[in-house]
Amino acid sequence: MIKVVHTRPSNYKTGTAAGSQYQQNNVDPGTHKVLLPVLTSAKWSKNRIDINDTVSLSVFCQGLENGSIVRFEIYEQDIGGTPQHFDLAEGKVNGTKAVANWKFRKDL
Repeated sequence: MIKVVHTRPSNYKTGTAAGSQYQQNNVDPGTHKVLLPVLTSAKWSKNRIDINDTVSLSVFCQGLENGSIVRFEIYEQDIGGTPQHFDLAEGKVNGTKAVANWKFRKDL
């Protein structure tokens, strides 16, 4: 779920959790702004890691408050295979960036 910030013409702001669809009832006439979070440029801090190595995952964020949780889903894929969910790492937004540290463990 993501938080959608809707600013009505009277500058009244509402925050709504939205899944795949956003709907606002009783809309006032006038100009409205809807701020949707945008995540771009996700990357790893290393190109290659070994078992027990720790790597940082980062992403640039717009429209998320400081301290918001960002989840990085990690998949593994063999050559020619289908990606399989492998693990999850969580980080927090700080300014325009979120960073999570993840350790590659053999027991996963």
